[in-house]
Amino acid sequence: MLSSSVDGMQIVINSNGTSTANLIHQAPAGASSLDEVYLYAFNSNVAAATLVLCWGGTNVTTDAMTASITGLNGRVLIVDGRLITNGRNIWGYCSTGTVSIDGFVNRIS
Repeated sequence: MLSSSVDGMQIVINSNGTSTANLIHQAPAGASSLDEVYLYAFNSNVAAATLVLCWGGTNVTTDAMTASITGLNGRVLIVDGRLITNGRNIWGYCSTGTVSIDGFVNRIS
């Protein structure tokens, strides 16, 4: 499971653009294991939202990727097996309202 998910439940991402408020997953410490991460997003609002994911760092300029999540359009794949390791964090925020994130991790040792 994603490290911030409680019992496999969705993680709610809001417009708070800080790494501690919207943590999605933390990779294992050290370089001997890595996580292959799959993420899905759902926007329950009518209007589209821009989702910003920061991968492994805190610099929104160099560590971020964005996706437009259409409102009320079902669950969509946003990350398809990207790797992360060394205790790095995946966190995000959205432009308006909230976006729900779920997914899974394949830990490779």
